[in-house]
Amino acid sequence: MNEKGAIVALPYGVEGFAPMRHLGKQDGTPAKEEEVLDFRVIEFSKDNKKIILSHSRTHQEGPGDKSRDGEAKKKTHFTKKAVKKIKDNLEKTTLGDIDALASLKSAYTKAEQKEKQAPKEESKPEETKEE
Repeated sequence: MNEKGAIVALPYGVEGFAPMRHLGKQDGTPAKEEEVLDFRVIEFSKDNKKIILSHSRTHQEGPGDKSRDGEAKKKTHFTKKAVKKIKDNLEKTTLGDIDALASLKSAYTKAEQKEKQAPKEESKPEETKEE
């Protein structure tokens, strides 16, 4: 801790900086040295090797950033709506629509009809011609 803020130890040996204005707890008291708190990353720069953290934003904005959550929900809703529209416009195919299966079905149907007709022809008595 110093007059400008505090260096915060993060997992995996990473460190971040939290300015004094972002070290306030929900009850209004400032954070103390060696205190374990939750922080939210408010700025990250890989090039400058800089991570700025805030504890006060964890209780001000709640579990998720509402503005980002709202945008994400809008995008998700838009995406779902677009996918539904595409699915509705697609022609539904069934097994009967596929050419190979359709020809197999017709061959099977013809074979069934022949089998049904064969017993009928056998059951008919043969007519004799009278001379």
